[in-house]
Amino acid sequence: MFTLNQLTGFVAVAEEQHFGRAAQRLRMTQPPLTRQIQQLEKELKVQLFDRTSRTVRLTPAGRAFLQDARRLLHEAENASLSVRRVTSGQAGIIRIGFTATSAYGVLGGLLATVREHLPQVDVVLHELVTRDQIDRLSSSSLDLGLARPPRGPSWSRAGFARSRCWRPCPPGIRSPTARNPWSSPNSTAPTW
Repeated sequence: MFTLNQLTGFVAVAEEQHFGRAAQRLRMTQPPLTRQIQQLEKELKVQLFDRTSRTVRLTPAGRAFLQDARRLLHEAENASLSVRRVTSGQAGIIRIGFTATSAYGVLGGLLATVREHLPQVDVVLHELVTRDQIDRLSSSSLDLGLARPPRGPSWSRAGFARSRCWRPCPPGIRSPTARNPWSSPNSTAPTW
């Protein structure tokens, strides 16, 4: 199997039509680049370049492979960018639980904010009662819950933000616009 380095070298030589200039462009010396191309040709079992002492030209197989090589390098770059976006929270999936009541007052604004600021994030909605949201937040099968406040002593220290409705969040999750973990545009810090 060929490597991305071999593809990069191949594309550089094909575009420069000169091993020395391609090596300079890649910030390497010519002998390792020549070996990369030879290994690539051996792997593919085709000659990609016609070489003379003065010229380097693509063979018909090389011309066909150039388009695929460029596409593969582009896909590799996109994969790298995608994983960085997911890691930084700019892309991926967020699973939101909501009650029927929160759908009227909070959900629409939240979805508009996500679409505006995180267009690469897909939102999966689950209409659930508060108890089911709490269970799913605890098991990490929901990322955010828009629920009514639970009652009882076991929730006296839970992380809730107060708005027109309460928003339970699993530990470590906070609003991207928040200055502190309990703030949101319409919230006040909880007291317990």
